[in-house]
Amino acid sequence: MDFLEEHYSRTDEDGRLLSRHGQVEYLTTMKYIHACLSGRSQPRILEIGAGTGRYSVTLAKEGYPVTAVELLSHNLELLKAKLDGSEPITVLHGNATDLSVPPAASFALTLLLVLAYVTVSHFISMRTVRTWDLVEAVKDKE
Repeated sequence: MDFLEEHYSRTDEDGRLLSRHGQVEYLTTMKYIHACLSGRSQPRILEIGAGTGRYSVTLAKEGYPVTAVELLSHNLELLKAKLDGSEPITVLHGNATDLSVPPAASFALTLLLVLAYVTVSHFISMRTVRTWDLVEAVKDKE
């Protein structure tokens, strides 16, 4: 996990999502999120790998109850700094491989956007047994 902490402590994830290309990604993603939530009464949202909270915080500020789970302490600090305490958001330090956190609940929408950024080349460069097993599983399905 040290390599992830190191990487994200040097990476301006918020800046990436605020760039011209990042805005296209963000606005397009939010359009589809809102379409999924449309017509539901107080839908609860779970975001696994919430990062710096670009999506979770925005959705919570819109009034949606959000549970944001993030592995990296650096990202959690940035996410929490965006909150004023009025948002319906629960922020948890957790790991996508252990979903006992958050506690059992029903969610209208689960966001796992972090997987959109992970490619096979990233997995290979990590050189971890667990990750390599995942890459092999992905290749087997292709």
